[in-house]
Amino acid sequence: MKGPLKLLHLTRDHPPMSKGGLSIAVSWLAELGLHAGHQVTVVSFDSWRPQRNPQPEAPALSREALGPGLELVRLTATGQLAELTEMLQSIHIDWVHVHHGTLWPYAAYIQAPKMLCVHVLQAELNRVRAVPTTWSASAQLEALDAADIIQLSTVETAQLALEHHPQIASRLRILPMDTTLTAQAQRDHRGRNVVTVGRFDVSKGTADFIALSQALTDCEVIDGATILGGVPGNSKAERRWGRQIAPLPQLKWTGWLAHQHMARILGQAGVALFASHAETLGLGVLEAMSLGVPVVATDVSGHRSLIGDNERGVLVPVGAIEQMKTACVELFKEPDIAQKMGQRAADWVAEERPKWRRSWVDFWSTS
Repeated sequence: MKGPLKLLHLTRDHPPMSKGGLSIAVSWLAELGLHAGHQVTVVSFDSWRPQRNPQPEAPALSREALGPGLELVRLTATGQLAELTEMLQSIHIDWVHVHHGTLWPYAAYIQAPKMLCVHVLQAELNRVRAVPTTWSASAQLEALDAADIIQLSTVETAQLALEHHPQIASRLRILPMDTTLTAQAQRDHRGRNVVTVGRFDVSKGTADFIALSQALTDCEVIDGATILGGVPGNSKAERRWGRQIAPLPQLKWTGWLAHQHMARILGQAGVALFASHAETLGLGVLEAMSLGVPVVATDVSGHRSLIGDNERGVLVPVGAIEQMKTACVELFKEPDIAQKMGQRAADWVAEERPKWRRSWVDFWSTS
């Protein structure tokens, strides 16, 4: 395919309604397609839970032009699917990018090549959670088997995906994703605080971060800790986590914030700590590195390629609370070393970003 293309993205919770990190990367990818000269349509299945709330009757689709060549369509209920199908059948599409396996059925009928973008490796997530299967995992497996191309952001995560799904080898492509967050938001001043960003979950190491906030407070190396995030669309789970956070005066929970507000808080952190037990993309680490914030993160696939051999951050084993605490303490006690580490990370991201963009532009122009 040559020349301008019509690119379609099917995602969940596109900004500014986004409640998680995944759609931040989708926003970056949509803007990249637009800047490359393509026409882009994003269909956002906001908080899509058709099994819980089918809503057979619903208002018309929300369609918004975000600029010349970029349209955002929001869908919130199953009653809007017929209108969506009619809309998509009325336009020519060159590439379909599906950003969550549960959305695959809504792309399957479109007569165009289809890419599954794997933001979360569901099989690995289930392994960490010690559950045999989930709706999301079953849907992702179906999409993996049907997709023309399967995108993963790093070699390390691709290797892990092949351990779970060896049948995808011939269709797998390494195409890094990024965030719209840039180094312009860097701060010279770093506080005596530790910050994390993301969904509350066992796989994200939320409980580990809560425990570390107490351990670092006891060491008297921090003035406080901040956790940005929550559980999208699940107030019951958020209340459950909130009961663990409430007794800890040093730990502040902001909930979900607009992306740039999040960046301001993250950019002023003394250390960004990511205790994930599984990570496919590592968007939080990438955002902290972009801002020049020193990073301590667990040695999982989505973190490893970003941090490298500890030159752009500190990698520690999953669940190693004492080692994570020690790494944070050393960075707080050696601010010059921490600052240099953060700067190396920011410089590396700035150098790599044009390559990441080029890999997508080349893919669209040659596929």
